[in-house]
Amino acid sequence: MLATLYLSGMHSRINYVAAYPGHSTGSGNDIMAQPLSVFAKCFRGKYLPDLILRHKDATKSQTARIDRIRIGPSNQLNTINLNEKPRYNGKAYKRCPLRQGKTVLVVDDFCTRGYSLEAARSYLEQAGVEV
Repeated sequence: MLATLYLSGMHSRINYVAAYPGHSTGSGNDIMAQPLSVFAKCFRGKYLPDLILRHKDATKSQTARIDRIRIGPSNQLNTINLNEKPRYNGKAYKRCPLRQGKTVLVVDDFCTRGYSLEAARSYLEQAGVEV
């Protein structure tokens, strides 16, 4: 991922990096936190560990498929929201840093159908940023 972003020149447009949260209530991804923080610093961006919040547990796509349960995009859309005052280096922003002209890179640790990344894109674009 690093090489692709760098060689394509996309790295120069990234202002913020955020991890898509796991399926349980909460934010961020503990396993990806340090690598994403380093990645953001390398490209002069900021890692926002709690930009995307999971306010309600979501069904895992892999589990649903095994149990033959159909889930759709609402499984993600109805369980996340954006944090208006995310943290950066342990301190919360006083005003939302998301605005027109800013770009957010959202990273998920696994992609089954793309519903989670599509949900994040939808919320972030409504906030006026490029994803």
